[in-house]
Amino acid sequence: FYEKGFWGHNGAFTREQVQVPMVIRAPGMAPATYSKLTGHTDIAATLMEQIFGVQNPPNHYSLGANMFSDAPVPFQVSCSWDECALLDDTGWFVFGTTSHKALHWELRDKNYEPIKDQNDGTSLNSKHYTNLLQNISRF
Repeated sequence: FYEKGFWGHNGAFTREQVQVPMVIRAPGMAPATYSKLTGHTDIAATLMEQIFGVQNPPNHYSLGANMFSDAPVPFQVSCSWDECALLDDTGWFVFGTTSHKALHWELRDKNYEPIKDQNDGTSLNSKHYTNLLQNISRF
């Protein structure tokens, strides 16, 4: 509803668009609340381990991790039609994924406000970005 200057579905990577609740009900699982960072890529890994009993590590078949694991999640990624955003504890790194946005990128803080000095390297964990680019080409 244009609260942060963006309109409609797929308009931006604001918290209102990407931070949504998820409810899972599965046989043998006690009710619990989890508040860690998760994403769509974690669904396959969670189902494979929790429901289907797969023993292989999630990185053999997914970019995600088991949502119920205690392992730390260094970052998550969310994508639209023509760009992706990497979210870590420093904020957002938004980058283009199509030919007309190939060189487009921007840094945003945790509240999705633009960072004034886009050359401020302290706002981007390049290790996470490099990891994402290496892994995204695997599948």
